[in-house]
Amino acid sequence: MATFNDGADWGDTRIELPALAPGVWSSISDSESFYSDDHLSVSDILKLQMPVIIKGVSEESNRKAGVLLHITSLPGNYGTGDVGSKAYEFIDFLSKSGQSYWQILPINPVSGGSSYSPYSTYSAFAGNILLIDPEWLEKNRLITGESLSTSKFSISRRSEFVKAEEFRLKLLDEAFSTFKNNEMPYLKSKFRDFCEKEKYWLDDFALYLILKKGFKEKSWYKWPKKIRDRESTEIDLLRKLHECDLEKTKFSQFLFFTQWQELRDYSRKNGIRMIGDMAFYISYDSVDVWQNPELFKLDKNKKMVTSGGVPPDYFSKTGQFWNMPVYNWENNKNDDYSWWRKRIFRNTQWYEIVRFDHFRGFSGFWEVKATEKTAVNGQWVDGPGDDLFLRLKEDFHEMPFIAEDLGDIDNKVYRLRDKFGIPGMKVLQFAFNNAFGKSIHLPHNYTKNCIVYSGTHDNNTTRGWFEKEIGTYYRKWVEEYLNKDVNRETIQEEFIRLAYSSVAFIAIIPLQDILGSDHTERFNTPGGSKDSWKWKLESMYRVWEKSGKLERLVKTYWRM
Repeated sequence: MATFNDGADWGDTRIELPALAPGVWSSISDSESFYSDDHLSVSDILKLQMPVIIKGVSEESNRKAGVLLHITSLPGNYGTGDVGSKAYEFIDFLSKSGQSYWQILPINPVSGGSSYSPYSTYSAFAGNILLIDPEWLEKNRLITGESLSTSKFSISRRSEFVKAEEFRLKLLDEAFSTFKNNEMPYLKSKFRDFCEKEKYWLDDFALYLILKKGFKEKSWYKWPKKIRDRESTEIDLLRKLHECDLEKTKFSQFLFFTQWQELRDYSRKNGIRMIGDMAFYISYDSVDVWQNPELFKLDKNKKMVTSGGVPPDYFSKTGQFWNMPVYNWENNKNDDYSWWRKRIFRNTQWYEIVRFDHFRGFSGFWEVKATEKTAVNGQWVDGPGDDLFLRLKEDFHEMPFIAEDLGDIDNKVYRLRDKFGIPGMKVLQFAFNNAFGKSIHLPHNYTKNCIVYSGTHDNNTTRGWFEKEIGTYYRKWVEEYLNKDVNRETIQEEFIRLAYSSVAFIAIIPLQDILGSDHTERFNTPGGSKDSWKWKLESMYRVWEKSGKLERLVKTYWRM
């Protein structure tokens, strides 16, 4: 809002507007509206009825943009990115850059045994303590500043997961000791409420971790039979024996949930909505399978009969053998899909939108005998399809989901997706292949109800893809489609513009493409790589440099 005094000689004075300023302005005194791109002319304003008071008229578009970056890839002083100050700064960056969404990967617990992959979790309901911000603990007087200063982490482009986990566990022990030995009525009240509300998964999760430690990290199916089979008298006895340790484990989860909620509130306040990822399968060695063996295909001795995976595809000639049990969908249905509904509800508490990883598994899944070494010798088996989603529609009327519908997809998958109005994914890196022109990943073939990506967390960076994964033949197709010459320095910028200019209602760009990163900053290589999941930023400096350019693109393609 601005006011001016009549009679002054303003000449050609003008007011420069930021990139995301409204394009329509209105005079409060006479309701006259006028348009402006990048500035307001004072002489034009003075032609309006006095006194001059004008205001910008916000025009919100249904077209939006966002950035893909996992929490662990944020700069971090304690071995890996977390939900501390850099996460808040990243939200500030997104807001300043005109973005509407921050997409992340699963935030469930991870372990060294699965290379800290966010898609291999031992709990569908718990949070990842690696994401806990140590400085929050100090600020809330649960640990001392001296404890923080003992950390010795280098500023690096790779997460140090093992050291980061050891350090946080040490701090969490101190935080729990402080909590137990001091008067903290507000925190203790909140903790009691948390334990009661989350009891349905938290009690068994805490016991599972205690038992894993007690049995020297052996998998649950190798525990003594009475414990493996969860005989009630044995389980009750164990709970009494380990009461203090159970409480400490629950307290760590309480801290994670508290910190995550504070970050989520800040994100909402700044107009940034979270898109989270939910893995399709759960690890065999998980509290969920131990707790609910009847929901999975196990034999009478609780051994895994078949595993999930995908057949040979773009990423792997032998497919992907995940060594995770497939679901017994008949038993899930008989239980009214209770576990699935609770799991999805948990994710909607964490995010505004949930992306279903491996969506095609709901229609049909690739099943491989557990004794196999690769996924080549498998078969397609029908999933729950409409039956599950009709039930979900009752719980989640707006169906705030995204379908990861990539890979070997048939018409049944598309029919399931479209029947329930769930947007699918388009990936520009997949567009330039032998189906060129007809490819569903080329923008001229899009419908509005889709999310477009330059690449996903499983892809190389766009620059790395252009340099390392496609030859001269396909590069010419890229140039033909763009109608211009491109090189490794410009390809990612062209793909970002292509995504933004498409009809897709959301355009999501991995941060590495925004930064112009090469293959050395790839986040994950499906099928296994010692460097997968480890890439992270050294600082936010490179990120802030791109804010102005993103601002302009958002306004140019009306993704505001």
